[in-house]
Amino acid sequence: MQQVFDALDRRDERALKALAITKSDFKKFIWPRLSHTVVGKLGVKADALYAMSARESEIGFALTLKEYGGSGT
Repeated sequence: MQQVFDALDRRDERALKALAITKSDFKKFIWPRLSHTVVGKLGVKADALYAMSARESEIGFALTLKEYGGSGT
């Protein structure tokens, strides 16, 4: 968490994006549990769900950086 706060204070977009979950980690750690839920039963595939999550994350990232980002120094 400290890495997130430090990067946010510096407005370091690259560092923040590097902390996001990768597609391979999503498939390895997140998808196995989600695939057995309603999401999996509706036929949503791991790649599609990751893509949707990544798009939503980009929106949230921009809003969070704008609202909580530090001075950038």
